[in-house]
Amino acid sequence: MATVPPPSDTRDLLAPLSPVLALPTIACLAHSARRRTADAAQSFISAFGGVSRDGFKSVLLTALLPIMIRLCMLPWMPIPIPAVHDEYNHLLVADTLSHGRLANPTHQFWRHFEAPYVVHRPTYSSTYPLGQGLMLALGKLLGHPWYGVLLSMAVLLGINTWALRQWVAPQWALFAGLVAAFRLGISSYWIDSYWGGAVSGIGGAMIFGSIPRLLGKPERHHVALATAGWSVVWLSRPYESLFIGLILGLLVAFASVQSSRTRGIRSLIHVLAPGVLILSCCFALTAWHNWSVSGNPFALPYQFSQKIYGVPQNPFWLPPVPEPRLDLEDLRRLYSWQLGNYEQGKEIQGAAMRILWNLNRLLSFYLGYPFYVLAVSLPAVLKKPAVAATLAVGLLGYLWSMLYAFFFPHYMGAYLAPLLLVTVESTRVIRRLSLKGIPLGLWLTAGLLFSAAYAGIAGSRDLQCVGREAREWSMSKVKAIEKLQSLGGQHLVFVRYGLEHNFHYEWVYNDAEIDQATVVWAREIDPHSDAALIDYFAGRRVWVVRADEDPEPIPYPSGATRIE
Repeated sequence: MATVPPPSDTRDLLAPLSPVLALPTIACLAHSARRRTADAAQSFISAFGGVSRDGFKSVLLTALLPIMIRLCMLPWMPIPIPAVHDEYNHLLVADTLSHGRLANPTHQFWRHFEAPYVVHRPTYSSTYPLGQGLMLALGKLLGHPWYGVLLSMAVLLGINTWALRQWVAPQWALFAGLVAAFRLGISSYWIDSYWGGAVSGIGGAMIFGSIPRLLGKPERHHVALATAGWSVVWLSRPYESLFIGLILGLLVAFASVQSSRTRGIRSLIHVLAPGVLILSCCFALTAWHNWSVSGNPFALPYQFSQKIYGVPQNPFWLPPVPEPRLDLEDLRRLYSWQLGNYEQGKEIQGAAMRILWNLNRLLSFYLGYPFYVLAVSLPAVLKKPAVAATLAVGLLGYLWSMLYAFFFPHYMGAYLAPLLLVTVESTRVIRRLSLKGIPLGLWLTAGLLFSAAYAGIAGSRDLQCVGREAREWSMSKVKAIEKLQSLGGQHLVFVRYGLEHNFHYEWVYNDAEIDQATVVWAREIDPHSDAALIDYFAGRRVWVVRADEDPEPIPYPSGATRIE
């Protein structure tokens, strides 16, 4: 977890001004070229429509364009480094999977390697779900975990365009796909971190794209696609998947009743069978993962973590997780911080402000400030039953997320496609505006797309959730690793924190194969245990780093390197 930091540089401060810069610019261009606006509008529509009519080209364009732009920006925005607990945990899941297992054996000196959201008994494992880790593991196979982030973003953006084509005209599906591509696929924290968001978004789009067919004449592949989409959401965001599963279950039940009346029970079983098989495989994988981590196939790893470390905290309708016995001060602070947020969130006073504040964060992240102008069209949009129902489900899903004490935009990743549908329908209302023969609505629509592109390309990599301080902290660790690797050989580094250390910033995260790592990070426990650890890693150069003072590794005192 991490708190929301202030803007990290001038680009962040200028981002809200994008509508102020973009929309008037478009309006001035339209006014200065008044006689040619009709021809320009027609050319724009023809070019846009030509691409949108080809479904494959539309999907490919929205999937690859932002990724290509992001790769071109690597000299200025290099491959991101992990900075928060969540990223390190997803990377640990990926590293574990890349070794062909779901959990790692407990290390003999596990007490030196404790870190937030990582369990060490009966196995050494992250408590995070598999979804994001699977994509990062695929990235590792391609050469770097970040390649898995790129791949997941490309799939997300492409499949969202496909899903929207099931609901709206092709040109509007392409418009919304490009908006999402520019907003999320170039400089958002979804692509510039290992935190996630795209995986659950893929699952949500799979579900959303299958709904029109489920409500019409469902076939086997429609049910299979919807249940596979829910499985993806479950494997990445289990909490949010519960509400989505309820809605999907009601839709499938409705479709089943309708189908049984026209086709008969035998045909219905034939249609539902693939979905049942997919869900069975999903739950079997979950049970296998649970059993591998804790030995209990019916307890998710995070539930097992609650018993040992007291985190993550429960949703508001459940009693707080009792405080366990914790030896490390940082882990006690983490528990107290989560408990404080839980207790504060249960208070009625301020709950409405919390809901509105996070809703603003959500919409600002997904759509950007320019799209607030679309709010004026909502009364007309809500007259369409499908859009009203979609918006209602999205709001209920958001309120479901608010029943947990913490919130970040990627928690609602599965609702990206429905949100884009509402955006499209609102833009269609704006599109019809005209002023003295000038297609004002068309230029405003183009301005909205331009604003999304501007925000994506000119925006900061630290949008909303991971600020400059966290990145600087993690960069210090990267520099320390680079220095040690330049010396050759293997190293053991004891990390020493100050009394006022911020528990959100942690260096003691290790690879799945701790003994094989070039650099092993460890905590100091006591002189005898520290000496035993040094003995265990005989042959490694031993260092100490004062992370809160001077992150430069210095040689460990030679008098404490052996057990007497």
